[in-house]
Amino acid sequence: MLYYLLEDNMKRYAWHQTYLHSLREEMRKKHVAITEIHSPEDIPSADEEPFLLLLGVSDTWVNRLIEVARRRGIRVITNKKSNRAYVSTVSWDSDEAVELAYRYLTSLGRKRLALYSVNPASTSDPDKAEAFASLTGSREGIFVNNGLLSDLFARIEPRLDEYDGIICTNGYAALSLVRHLKESGRDPVRFYIVSISQMNLLSRVIPSITEISTGSEGYGRAVYSAYRILCQSDGYAASVNIFLKNRLVVRESTEGRQMGTFSADAEVRNDLRNNSFFTDAETQDSAKLETLLSESDDADLSIVDLLLSGKTVREIAEICYLSETAVKYRLKNMRAVCGQKSRGALIDFLRGYLR
Repeated sequence: MLYYLLEDNMKRYAWHQTYLHSLREEMRKKHVAITEIHSPEDIPSADEEPFLLLLGVSDTWVNRLIEVARRRGIRVITNKKSNRAYVSTVSWDSDEAVELAYRYLTSLGRKRLALYSVNPASTSDPDKAEAFASLTGSREGIFVNNGLLSDLFARIEPRLDEYDGIICTNGYAALSLVRHLKESGRDPVRFYIVSISQMNLLSRVIPSITEISTGSEGYGRAVYSAYRILCQSDGYAASVNIFLKNRLVVRESTEGRQMGTFSADAEVRNDLRNNSFFTDAETQDSAKLETLLSESDDADLSIVDLLLSGKTVREIAEICYLSETAVKYRLKNMRAVCGQKSRGALIDFLRGYLR
């Protein structure tokens, strides 16, 4: 039977829902039972062929649970690359994502590049940094995030004139960078920002942010393929590795310019710390807004737009063909998701990102 386990850090962020929706839908269509658990110990000893899918964001968590599962003879599939012969992976190729961002920016004549917000505790960011250094021939443009995103911006700000293209390792870092650039009176578009991520929020901010989409909507199909291959293989040591396809989504932060002609002159070469990235207030605020947008229907999105345009509850109700009570109820839910105590605070919060 197939079981899955989510790292707590991942649960509070909306993008994990894309993975889960894809996973559950595919298993439903294929009539494969899948159960969420809280520990490998929850897997019944009577299950003679258990498979455990680990969905995590940090090395510490993933490696610890791989070892727990190994001691119990449970076969593991993770969403992170692993060098263990007995561990299977369904993940996206972080090296290829960095290379795609690099090829895109250099094809547009952007040669002075930075890699922004490398998280040492991440399972993929160190690989992104190595790929970037290999492509650019230098580690000078790599900005490591060991603390707050605001502190990270303070370190790149004196050097901004050195760069005409910035690759962000994740969407939260990209949102923070755009926000701080605007607050400092700079035009974010000047720096041609590209994010390696898959977030709804990146298409809603101004300017909307070009991204390397990590293909999580195909995650379920890939997990099912790996699962079927493993079921048909002999022995605990068998493993399979599947990479999801990266995709370039062009938006306003790079002036909507499509990939130009690229002349390659480099190729990508192929520690367990506390992951403080997820305790950053900026990251958490971005996550709240991403959750709001991910859970909103068309009426909610219309209410957000009208609220930001200065409309009253009565005006919003008339435009959206809702009762005032319904509008107030929806706004109350929005405040709860975003952690805001009043309508005015909610408006200020939304304007910090969407206007």
